[in-house]
Amino acid sequence: MLDQTINDVLYGIIWCGLTRCLKVRHPQTLQDGAQVTGLCPINIREKPGVQDLSNVVSSSDKIRKVWGNKFAMVLLPVTYYKREWHPLIYTAQAKAVMDRKKRSMEAQLYYNMGHLIFALFGTKVTSHLHTLYCIP
Repeated sequence: MLDQTINDVLYGIIWCGLTRCLKVRHPQTLQDGAQVTGLCPINIREKPGVQDLSNVVSSSDKIRKVWGNKFAMVLLPVTYYKREWHPLIYTAQAKAVMDRKKRSMEAQLYYNMGHLIFALFGTKVTSHLHTLYCIP
C-alpha cells in the first residue's frame, strides 16, 4: 500500500465516504453494484515522479519528452456495495482501478483528443468546451 498516489487515496476516501453516505440516506433503495461515475485527472507520463534535472535539460529529444506534465481526465466508477469494508480496502480497490485506467487506451485517447482540440481550435474554444462540459 506504500506505492499509492494522492489520487488513489483521495479516490478511495471519496468511494468510502459516498458508499457510507448512500448507505445511511438510502438503505433500502439502492441495489448492490449500483454505480456513480466521476472525472479524475491522472498522470500518463512514461516516467512519473521527480526526474534528474541534468537528464531532462540535456539535448537528447528522447529524454526531453519527459519534461512537463502530461495528464488526462478519465471516468472513474464509484460502485455501491451493501457489505461493510475497511477504509483501506477502498483505497486498495481505488489503486487497482486507477492502475487499470492508466494502462488502458482511455487515458491516452482523452489526452490526444484534448491536444487535438487545442491544436485545431486554440485556447478560446478549448476553455469554452471545458467550461461547458466539466463545470456544472
